[in-house]
Amino acid sequence: MMHRTRHGPLNFAKPIENQSKLPDSETCLAVYLVAKLRHYDLTGNWRMGAGSRIPRDGRSRWNLVEQWVQDALNDASGIKSAEAKAAKLLARHPDLEIWDYG
Repeated sequence: MMHRTRHGPLNFAKPIENQSKLPDSETCLAVYLVAKLRHYDLTGNWRMGAGSRIPRDGRSRWNLVEQWVQDALNDASGIKSAEAKAAKLLARHPDLEIWDYG
């Protein structure tokens, strides 16, 4: 039996088929951007391999991430704190990975 562990750019350690509420696009994008920024802060390199764990260290630059999420999703009114939603997801899934697209 095949179980799904990916949702957008996020790769979960356990199947997510039975989750009642998957992360919305804002949260997925925020977590992906935080992972990239933290990785760059630690290594000086943007590229991460497929299935890379999200670094716990490094600067997240939440103000920049929130602005990018607003711009990417064309939401001028602002979003419900991308930081809070992403931080909650990262706390619930400490082994969360991102699937880097290249």
